Amino acid sequence: MLIITRRVIAVLAMCVLIVVIYGCKKDETSAKEGTPVKKVVAEKKAAITGKDLPEFTLKDPRGKAFSRKDILNNGVVFVVTAPTLSNKNVQTGWANYLKSTKHDSKARLIFLQDMSASSFPGMALSEMKKQDDPNNDPLLLIDQEGVLRSKLGVEKEHTAVFVYNSEGKRVHEERGGPSEKSASLIWKSLE
Repeated sequence: MLIITRRVIAVLAMCVLIVVIYGCKKDETSAKEGTPVKKVVAEKKAAITGKDLPEFTLKDPRGKAFSRKDILNNGVVFVVTAPTLSNKNVQTGWANYLKSTKHDSKARLIFLQDMSASSFPGMALSEMKKQDDPNNDPLLLIDQEGVLRSKLGVEKEHTAVFVYNSEGKRVHEERGGPSEKSASLIWKSLE
């Protein structure tokens, strides 16, 4: 058994060495048709950033309408989510981390609520009205049919965080779980 384990380790080490040597000789190329790694990373970043925030007009839980133009003055952090039980912990986590790391940022924190994913939209909206404070972030915007969520490329019942600068260009994106580190990076991307 010990001999087999040493052989397996030796074979794995050889494989790693071959990959490292091959990668160096190929001048840092990716598996994607010999494209340089730096170029692939830049292409992925460009695909995430630089996208425009689509035009929209949505209402908050109290019925006040907000358009793209109304929210972009100092940039915006958009948490795109759905009012479902499976998203509750993620929503709460993002809200807590983003509020605690915001510091002096003048950007708006907005939770875009996709109501099409909710099994109880009336109850969810009623609860949002109770929790909504129009004078403090986060601003809740209601996406009744999930149209804006879809335009932003977020799957139904998933949560994503997008950061847009004052010109409406996406400068950052998070699709993982909430964390203090991610929240800090989000606000930093607007500096």
